Amino acid sequence: MQVISGDTRGFLARAGIAPGRGALPAVAGLYLLAYWGLDWISFIFPAKTFDITPWNPPVAASFVLVFLMGCRWAPMLFLAAFSSNLVVRHLAAPLPITLIVDLAEAIIYTAAASAMRRFSVDPDLNSLRDVLVFIAIAVAAPALMAG
Repeated sequence: MQVISGDTRGFLARAGIAPGRGALPAVAGLYLLAYWGLDWISFIFPAKTFDITPWNPPVAASFVLVFLMGCRWAPMLFLAAFSSNLVVRHLAAPLPITLIVDLAEAIIYTAAASAMRRFSVDPDLNSLRDVLVFIAIAVAAPALMAG
């Protein structure tokens, strides 16, 4: 059984992580720490009335994770968003709303990363086509999430 795909092997090698079964928990742990850290940093100057910020860097970590590692990592997006809402934001919204928003975020950004893979976008963004597709999807996904 192949645990890590060829695309993922290249990403792990560039990141200095030896591919194998131990790499998957390491990537998951690093992703969760990055998500929580970025979410915490983004809340340094929130709009006090609404407990929101004008930027959302953790989403970039989610998008990159699924784009580089594959759609099977989609549950991690939900886990990261929900756990961050518990730890960083102390469940600012009611639980059902938090669950719905976090699930929607995971679905939308997984779909965006999947679209990038479907359009065969090279993660190195070496061509103008890759850059334009990346920009189009990177603008469309948050617009869809905000709508």
